[in-house]
Amino acid sequence: MADDQLSELSLRIISRTRNLIEEARSRNIVLRVLGGIAVLMHSHGRIDPRLLREVRDADLVVEKPKAAQLAKMFHELEYDENRRFNLLNGRERLIYFDPENKTQLDVFVGEFSMCHRLPLGLRLPLDTHTLPLAEVLLTKLQIVQLNEKDLKDVLLVFHQHEVRPDADGELVNSSAIASACAVDWGLYKTVTDNLGHVRESLPGVGLGAADTAMIEKRLRSIVEAIEQRPKSAAWRLRALVGTRVRWYELPEEVTGAIEM
Repeated sequence: MADDQLSELSLRIISRTRNLIEEARSRNIVLRVLGGIAVLMHSHGRIDPRLLREVRDADLVVEKPKAAQLAKMFHELEYDENRRFNLLNGRERLIYFDPENKTQLDVFVGEFSMCHRLPLGLRLPLDTHTLPLAEVLLTKLQIVQLNEKDLKDVLLVFHQHEVRPDADGELVNSSAIASACAVDWGLYKTVTDNLGHVRESLPGVGLGAADTAMIEKRLRSIVEAIEQRPKSAAWRLRALVGTRVRWYELPEEVTGAIEM
């Protein structure tokens, strides 16, 4: 990512988030970023402008046993908090506010939970600053209704990173995605629907023929990995019910509700 491609505010938010993760590491707290910031942190060279977007907030995940230590860290760094929300939801999610950049920080505790739950377990510390790319993708692909910024994030990941089984780092681990979808039919349904939607959207993005073909190939490899992975008994039972019962949650967005 070239610095001149983003606004000064986006660059400050990314820098501030990176510093938070380093500060947490100095306190022996595993804190990782996801969402658009994670996608940009993994980007290399100049980004195709059609796949680029600004960031205005930060989403993070902290290991569950260290949530109280993280709250103390935010207090010492003079971040504001949504006290009422944190009191009611602190076992799963915390909301803080960076007064310097006017940025909301949404912190998931132990697992990511929005439309679907994504247990992170031992994979949380695999990258130094972000979730592994497979989980970064899953947090996007689990959204029942992808918006434009989420679509750009997904396309940028597939544009810049190869897909391989059982590989992380700067590669997308197709085995990790397939494993998550093999035990949860609802997640499988939403992820595969979204992969189809991403593929259908490609002609309208305006990328060149070679880039479009490359992304399509990487999308197919993810779908193939998901379909080939043996499914759990619970998955097969839920598949019998299908879409007659809603398979996802509709979480409420929490913004602008900082209570001092």
